[in-house]
Amino acid sequence: MRKLLSILLLGALAALPSTAQTSSKLTATKASEYGLMYTLPLTAFEVTIAVEKTVNTPGEFYQYARKYLNTEPIMQQSTSWRITEAVINPVAIADEEARYLATFKGGNGTFMMVSDSNFPLSINDETYEAAVELTPLPKAVAPAPTVLQKPIAQQAVTPEMIQSRSSAKKAELAADKIYELRTNRNEIISGQADAMPSDGAAMKLALDQLAGQEEALTAMFLGTVQKSVEVRTYMVYVPEEGEQGRMVVARLSAAEGLVDATDLSGDPIYIEITPVTRGELPVND
Repeated sequence: MRKLLSILLLGALAALPSTAQTSSKLTATKASEYGLMYTLPLTAFEVTIAVEKTVNTPGEFYQYARKYLNTEPIMQQSTSWRITEAVINPVAIADEEARYLATFKGGNGTFMMVSDSNFPLSINDETYEAAVELTPLPKAVAPAPTVLQKPIAQQAVTPEMIQSRSSAKKAELAADKIYELRTNRNEIISGQADAMPSDGAAMKLALDQLAGQEEALTAMFLGTVQKSVEVRTYMVYVPEEGEQGRMVVARLSAAEGLVDATDLSGDPIYIEITPVTRGELPVND
């Protein structure tokens, strides 16, 4: 069954912190013929999607997991993706067809505050601070090394395992080592070990070492699971009047994760934009 994600946008978006815009002051002077140029914005949205990637890798001795550990292992290599978070933030895009010149009377010191994109913010008011409310974006997470990619995995391998050319024999030796490590741990915890650690710190170090080696050897049977998070942002423009409805923002591919909306290898991720209120120009006498 194809999995679809629909992001519904209804009017104002819930947001957390505010980010202030930088602004500058334009003054109507004789040099500019008392005219100030400004640009009107187009409303758009940045859709940021976070997907979790899970890589399942079989262990070297997965065929012997049931025999020695009585546990179901990972049987084959696989990669899966799932959407964990989607954030929608409003943005303003300069409308190249909506640039205007405001002309003022000379000698009255009229000025206009504009944003860094030349959008008008206020007239004759320097105290006004424009702030855009933005929802925090998800963070990408790099894949952490599995236990088999750490030095502890090499420490867990015995000389006999290295010298053996038989996979079955290696698996048997690895299983014996796992049970030996468990016995050693239990003896330390119960205080019955021949060489007990000298203090609490030494005991913790010894137990951590035993646990790490056991985890590595167990992973050789059961396999490993490696997770990471990828984040991508897509720009979505508000459709024209009469064109409202859902549209494809991106797609989620089983092989590649997030891909562009035009890449038909993935299942579509939809956004639906529904105007709830409409602004009207003020009317005076």
